[in-house]
Amino acid sequence: SALSDEALARLCESNVVVVNGFLGTELCSRLREDAAALRAAGNFVQSKIGTRRLDEEGSVIKKQLEVNKTRMSQTCWLRPRPFRGRGDGGARDALDDVVETLRRDLLRLGTPLLPYATELSYAYYPTGGVYEKHT
Repeated sequence: SALSDEALARLCESNVVVVNGFLGTELCSRLREDAAALRAAGNFVQSKIGTRRLDEEGSVIKKQLEVNKTRMSQTCWLRPRPFRGRGDGGARDALDDVVETLRRDLLRLGTPLLPYATELSYAYYPTGGVYEKHT
């Protein structure tokens, strides 16, 4: 389980829960280094807003995305799993495992999330970068 019974109960009560140290210091450090390595290697793209639809195996079957001023940042998508042999794939696998366990925890609450509909990415916001509220 990614969340304790207490954290799940708090989530049910208030629709939000904060878990200090959720990923741990070592994994967070590895993920930061991985993101920096992938960005230095040119694996981030200009962020866009819109929708992506994935099939059950995680392949993109439809996307409608646009670049605009709502999101001034760069993104590196981690699902489906990219960049084998670059950066720290083990750290990304560990993060993906935590997210998958969290997805199963939420299913216990009656809140199903499709395995490959859960987006996971690194985001880079330069000085002045924004992600404004939009519909």
